[in-house]
Amino acid sequence: MIEVLKQWAEDVSKVYDILAFGHTERALEILAKTRTSLRQAIAELESQEPVAHSVISGALFDFMGWLTSRKERIVLSSADNASPAVEAITEFARMRNLSLDDAKVQDWHTHPPQRTWQGLTDEEIKTICLENGWDSSWQSLRFSQAIEAKLKERNG
Repeated sequence: MIEVLKQWAEDVSKVYDILAFGHTERALEILAKTRTSLRQAIAELESQEPVAHSVISGALFDFMGWLTSRKERIVLSSADNASPAVEAITEFARMRNLSLDDAKVQDWHTHPPQRTWQGLTDEEIKTICLENGWDSSWQSLRFSQAIEAKLKERNG
């Protein structure tokens, strides 16, 4: 899905560049807005975590609540067998309709939450150009987009 969106953004960018020399203003405005929204959608998809930490926290509390409501006692320590704990997790997962097939035991805490890249819209760029007495032509727009792309690349 992300690869398709990236290709779409690249194609729109090429069309934008070609039309820029023909000065077809309305087409350029539409393509610029489409390109911006596609880039924002791609950035959001790339930065999403597989599962939010709040979901993991909720699942832990739910599991512990379920454990304390059971009649069977489970003793957990380094000296005890782990199979009762695994059986409890399996039973809880089955009850909650959770798949344990591809459990990423180590991965959830190794990826710190990332902020979503917030690029500037074309309108914001034009406003900044005008407020600072700069030319707000398509060249300024392309220049500012190149700067944004470099910043995004450096800041991941």
